[in-house]
Amino acid sequence: MQRLSHTLSAAAAAGLLAFAVPAGAQQPIRLGQTVTSSLEASDPRVSAADSSHYKLYVYHGNAGEAIRVTMKSGAFDSYLSLGQVTGGSFRGMRSNDDGAGGTDSQLDFVLPTTGDYAIRANSVSAATGPFTLMVERGVAPGPVVNHAISMGQTVSGTLAEGGPQEQDGTFYDQYVVRGRAGQTVQVTMRSGAVDSYLNIGTLSGGQFTSAKTDDDGAGNNDARIVYTFPSDGDYAIHANTLSRATGAYTLTVEPGTPPPPVVNHDISVNQTVNGSLDASDPKDTDNSSFDQYVIHGRAGQRLTVTLRSSAFDSYLHFGRMVNGAYSEIKADDDSAGGNDSQVEVTLDADGDYVIRANSLMAAATGAYSLTVAAAK
Repeated sequence: MQRLSHTLSAAAAAGLLAFAVPAGAQQPIRLGQTVTSSLEASDPRVSAADSSHYKLYVYHGNAGEAIRVTMKSGAFDSYLSLGQVTGGSFRGMRSNDDGAGGTDSQLDFVLPTTGDYAIRANSVSAATGPFTLMVERGVAPGPVVNHAISMGQTVSGTLAEGGPQEQDGTFYDQYVVRGRAGQTVQVTMRSGAVDSYLNIGTLSGGQFTSAKTDDDGAGNNDARIVYTFPSDGDYAIHANTLSRATGAYTLTVEPGTPPPPVVNHDISVNQTVNGSLDASDPKDTDNSSFDQYVIHGRAGQRLTVTLRSSAFDSYLHFGRMVNGAYSEIKADDDSAGGNDSQVEVTLDADGDYVIRANSLMAAATGAYSLTVAAAK
């Protein structure tokens, strides 16, 4: 399982955006209260693009108060969002899918101000059925401590309650490594207690900015990132978990092999090409392999791009190169049915567009077919 862009379903993405809330849709909930309810077909939907139903609860809290919200259901994969309703629209601050284990969700949040906060009980898909929602006193995140780590070093650590938390409520430890421009590093996190998750990025004014993440790149539930430092300086590594778990781990930083260059393969409208994802292919930010294709298009042209594979769960990206960097326009996981992906786009300008044939899981490889067709 992966997080970040590959796991953002419509319901998940909706958790951090603004969506209209029907009048009278909010119900009060108190600290220590457990509500038993059900998502129904008659409940409001998140948006026109996201057909999942939800119920909205309002919690009144005080600035600095730490709360934990848990949603459980045996009928569907639950999804939680917490935010505020402003001007009739829900604006999310934090969301969670599986933080309570299995398909149950849980989020921890420290209220920044005194006032009313909205809790949206939702599902990952447009499912209905009974659920329980509980609000209890939470644990405030611990301070971020910079642990130094050097090239060639392996350290042992333990993720624990009361440690610093990512935006999704999972715990992490932060390590700082000194890097040189052009130097490639390999970071590996192993654990028998948690599903490891790695995040590497930069620090500026104490703020972490992610550059690359990985879930299962080292096999099983172990994570691995290969990253080339763009400039001299200090870089932060977050030793993290996929879900809200605690336990021991090891973290190794060692010299890595520079990633292979990205090769542009030409493809035309009404063409199908056969290819194969290999471990030696270029890697996306989540460490999954991809092949890159370039198609020349015209403004107003409508295209349907389909990626099929019986070897892996396909994932399709469509975008452009901007100042030498890939810029996404649209992505898809399963719109072609099963594990096959498909995007439909209308080109906004003449020029070259980029298609990336990718997989949902980082370690997946195998044969695929890629088709570009004129949309009907």
